[in-house]
Amino acid sequence: MFREPGSIKQQYMNYEEFKERVRSENDIVDVVGRYVDLKKTGANYRGLCPFHNEKTPSFFVMQDGQFYYCHGCHRSGDVFKFICEYNHLDFPDAVKELAESAGMDIPEKFDYGGGGKSNAGLKNRLREMYKTSAEFYYGELYKESGSEALEYLKKRGLKKNTLVAFGLGYAPKSGTALYDYLKSKDYSDADLKESGLFSYKTGKPRDIFTNRVMFPIMNSSSKVIAFGGRVLDDRQPKYINSPETPIYSKKNNLFGIHRTRNANKERIILVEGYMDVISMHQAGYPETVASLGTALTAQQADIIKRFSRKVYLIYDTDSAGTQAMRRAIPILKSAGCFVNVVSMKPFKDPDEMIKSEGADGVEARINSADNAMFFEIECIASEYDRKDPSENAEFEMKVAEMISELNDKFQRESFIASISERFNIDKETLTAEVNRLGNEKTTGRGLIKATVSPSERKEYRRPQDKKKDEDLGYPDERNVLLALVKNPEIFNSVKEYVSVDDFSEGLIREIAGYLFDKLNNGSNIQAGEVLSRFDNDDQNDVGRIFCNDMYDNSDDETKNTFAAESLKNMLIRRHDEKCENAPPELLAQLIKEKKELSDITINIDQD
Repeated sequence: MFREPGSIKQQYMNYEEFKERVRSENDIVDVVGRYVDLKKTGANYRGLCPFHNEKTPSFFVMQDGQFYYCHGCHRSGDVFKFICEYNHLDFPDAVKELAESAGMDIPEKFDYGGGGKSNAGLKNRLREMYKTSAEFYYGELYKESGSEALEYLKKRGLKKNTLVAFGLGYAPKSGTALYDYLKSKDYSDADLKESGLFSYKTGKPRDIFTNRVMFPIMNSSSKVIAFGGRVLDDRQPKYINSPETPIYSKKNNLFGIHRTRNANKERIILVEGYMDVISMHQAGYPETVASLGTALTAQQADIIKRFSRKVYLIYDTDSAGTQAMRRAIPILKSAGCFVNVVSMKPFKDPDEMIKSEGADGVEARINSADNAMFFEIECIASEYDRKDPSENAEFEMKVAEMISELNDKFQRESFIASISERFNIDKETLTAEVNRLGNEKTTGRGLIKATVSPSERKEYRRPQDKKKDEDLGYPDERNVLLALVKNPEIFNSVKEYVSVDDFSEGLIREIAGYLFDKLNNGSNIQAGEVLSRFDNDDQNDVGRIFCNDMYDNSDDETKNTFAAESLKNMLIRRHDEKCENAPPELLAQLIKEKKELSDITINIDQD
């Protein structure tokens, strides 16, 4: 039901209470359904996983449990984790986004258990520190000492509103200007050391950034999490970037992403550097981002795909830019992106191209961009003397290998036709070689082994399967917890036979402990709530236990039988473990007890 923003008014005792209210106001099927095309299948919903590339849906959303799980990549979590991962937000920002979408008033301040900046958590303090630092650098740009930096930016053609939008600033020449400013704001020495903004090589703190134009690096929620700095003199390196910190990981962020969320979702433009992004944004291309001083990573490719699968590369035309593109293309393709390469010749970088041809000229080049495969083949062709028969044959073999890697038959045929014409390769010969290579892969000559894909495997296991998982105990233990979280009414029957200590040590016992504690207190419980009590990686394992489509779509009698058999197998297995280490004089008695266990009938009652 649509609500006007701010229509839910309520006072909250603390952040935890507010968070749980936000959870209750955001049904996970509705939230995930905004981003994923979900189809109802029995009790649950199913769709293509947004976190990895797949053709067969293996991503499940459980409305009853309020969590999701992918049988392909094994990601799992509650509604907050989904928003964090899909929109690349920190947890507080995900809570805020969901609160706003539900029309909830967002309290300005919470009691985190002690109050005040020093107790709000290291990440919160660092975010506040980086915001304060960005404001400091921005102010310095407009002082007399920052005139050279401001003049440099003006010469690059940047307008005042662009400087404001990206928060550009200046780091003074003094080696302690930022440190002194932050100390005056009462930041502790411990937090300043954690920030990555200072060097302690001489024993005394010194600003990392001095006499540099400053580029704040923001996350998708426009929160400053790091900086890049460009020199104004002849020092090397020309650019330096913030080190990794508790709030910043280079591989998981992209420069310009904060302005891309509301941009054209039909495409993403990927460039190399800070100034390239800023120039493109100023020219009217807010869908432009760049990796952060490193080669493109798989994590960055995943972020890009969430915005759009159609990616246009506009990299510098020098050898370094060409090599960077050749490294980026397979990473983007692996993420499921359609990759195109924009020709900038004769210009060396996007900024030069924009100044010469304007926004219309850039758009014309984007519209005439080549599929990345043509770019890759042109690069390979430049490495061979095609007038030499041996080298030409090797070149054509490499082309055939590239085409044979395509899974789609129609794509292969289309590329064969286009490539044979463009690169003067005999079409029949190329077709025959592509088919030969494809046949090798499908006949199993050591290249591809026949396997069952993860999305085709069932996570459901019969209770009698006794193989132990190193992290998640035995199947019978997992099955008992599955039955408990799906049907908490059976708890009184289950606790007559087992306690928390009967579960294997590790995560499985932690889950059991949480469930038993909640159910002993008569509390209502959902699988998503259980997941939220664990770290992100552990959530994936917890989701693996609780996602069982066969169980969810069974009738009550089948579920009760499943729970009873699982519980009985757990008792017998535990008894077998006692027998393995039993002294001879007790073995006969234990064998007799096992016989009695095997003969008992466990009745599961739903209270």
